[in-house]
Amino acid sequence: MQLTITVSQLNTYLKSVIESDKKLSDIFIKGEISNFTHHYKSGHLYFTLKDSQASLRVVMFNSYAQQLKFLPDNAMNVIVRGSVSVYERDGVYQLYAREIQPDGIGALYLAYEQLKNKLQAQGLFAPEHKKPLPAYPKHIGIIAGADSAALADMLSIIQRRYPIAKVTVYPALVQGIGAPQSLQNGIAHFEAHPGCDVLIIGRGGGSLEDLYAFNDEGLARAIYACGIPVVSAVGHQTDYTIADFVADLRAPTPSAAAELVTPDLTRVVYQLAHYQTLFKEAVSGCLYEQKQRLRQAVQSPVFQNPQGYIAPYWQRLENSAQSIRQSMLLQIKQQQNRLYSITGVLHALSPLQVLGRGFALIKGETGYIGSIEGLHTGQSVQLILQGGSAQAVIADVKKDEVQ
Repeated sequence: MQLTITVSQLNTYLKSVIESDKKLSDIFIKGEISNFTHHYKSGHLYFTLKDSQASLRVVMFNSYAQQLKFLPDNAMNVIVRGSVSVYERDGVYQLYAREIQPDGIGALYLAYEQLKNKLQAQGLFAPEHKKPLPAYPKHIGIIAGADSAALADMLSIIQRRYPIAKVTVYPALVQGIGAPQSLQNGIAHFEAHPGCDVLIIGRGGGSLEDLYAFNDEGLARAIYACGIPVVSAVGHQTDYTIADFVADLRAPTPSAAAELVTPDLTRVVYQLAHYQTLFKEAVSGCLYEQKQRLRQAVQSPVFQNPQGYIAPYWQRLENSAQSIRQSMLLQIKQQQNRLYSITGVLHALSPLQVLGRGFALIKGETGYIGSIEGLHTGQSVQLILQGGSAQAVIADVKKDEVQ
């Protein structure tokens, strides 16, 4: 009799058969990514792995996806490690990925390039954001591995070149899982305790894996946001990290960083002595020049015979004063004569002079009367004559008849 089973039973059976094959439990498959989806809620990755003739569905759960050093994307050639199984609901087999490596390029290097391009596009490497280093720092902060050779070299160089600067060291992890956060804590420490003029952050050389902490996005953003100028000194001269690009200055080595942030005190003292000599020479030259000018002035006729030098000018002043006085007297005389002439005219026209010739002024209640029209019979008036006045009553008023 023919056995009949359900679809679910078939899918379950096929899943058990595939999962029992040890070759399929841990397999490496290479291909090109397409239909890539990063589920924002679960964090799972879904994509199709394909070559020129076939395709395979792949899923990577969040617990494995968080361990990736780079972000997969469409058209990327990769090698995927995982196990093959059947998704029972849809009856399809797929690869459950545990690891993804770029095909032909290292995962760390790819992650480095991806982050570099991302931060560059966001302007974190822009030259206009770079802060200048202080020429003569009073306080230097160093974030480096405790008791490391790189730290010892930096301290030695600073002590030799510029021993008057204060140096504060924040011992940080520079390698391993906790290193990025430890380096960020160092930056936060110096920002929380103001007074530091410049920061050096770095470590000695190593592989790309060893320097991975300095390719961390969180550290890059902490350096970018730091209010203190930051010098990145990671690895050897040929090593470049994200921290180098975002820092205000990149030093090829930690030793070079110590030299870049400090002036040579011996040279500074020599320059100060040189400037002091130049200043003294300039002051001496200026004083000599002024002494010569003073000596020439003292020997001039003005100082030798000041009275004789002033006499001609004094005589000119006296002559000018005399001329002004004469001119003023003449003007006064002319104005006096003019005043006398005007006074005579006014005196001749004075009403009192008229009264002296036998005339009288008639004054009524409202003022002086100048014509016959202001008089009427019986009107009381005052007669003003030379030497006094008299009261009178108008007995009769006669007007001239107009012909």
